[in-house]
Amino acid sequence: MRNAAHRCTMAVLAGAALFIAATPVLAGPPWISIEYPSNPHHPSTRDAAFLVRLYHHSDAIEVPVTGRAEGMVRGQRRSVDVKVSRTAFAGLYAVSGLPSEAGSWVVVITMKQGESPATALITLGNDGAPLTVRVPSRRTADGWVVPVGVKIADIDAAVAQADRFAAALQQVNQPAGPPAGAILPWLLLPAGLIAASRVRRRR
Repeated sequence: MRNAAHRCTMAVLAGAALFIAATPVLAGPPWISIEYPSNPHHPSTRDAAFLVRLYHHSDAIEVPVTGRAEGMVRGQRRSVDVKVSRTAFAGLYAVSGLPSEAGSWVVVITMKQGESPATALITLGNDGAPLTVRVPSRRTADGWVVPVGVKIADIDAAVAQADRFAAALQQVNQPAGPPAGAILPWLLLPAGLIAASRVRRRR
C-alpha cells in the first residue's frame, strides 16, 4: 500500500515538473515593437499597415493585443477600432483597417501580459504610414527597461502633438508666392506707363 502511494506521489510530481517545463515563464517585463513596412511576400503579412511584435524579454509570445486609432478630424476628436490579426509567425500580428478619414491620427496598440501591459503609440503621417513610434517606459535600478501604463491623458497629449505637427507641416508645404524679383517688374509697370505717357505728351 505504501509503495503504491509512493508511486502515485512520484507520478504527480513528475507530471507537475513536465507541466512547469512546458509552460512559458512569463516573469519579468514584456516588450512591444512595431515593424514597417510589412513583408508583402507572405499572405499573412501582405497589405498590413504595419506589424506588431510581442516579446517577453527576447522570446516571442502570444498574448492578447488590442488596437485603436485616436485622432483629430476637422477639430473634432475621433476614436476608431483597428484590426489586429495573428500571422503565421509566433508573436507577430498584422494591423489593418486604419481610418481613411483625413486628420491627425495616433494608433494605440496594447499587449496585455498579466498585470504588465505594454503600449506602443504610433503617429501616422499624411500618407497613413507610421511616422513616429513611442513605447512609454522607465529604466529600473537593475537596468531593465520596463513599459509603463498609458493613461487617457497620455493619449490625448500624443494626439495634440500629432495635430500640431500636422498643422506645422501643412504650413511648410504651402506653395510659396512668386519671388520678389518676379513681382518687382509688375510693381514698376504703372510708373513706366505714366512716364511713357508724359514723354508722348511733350512731343
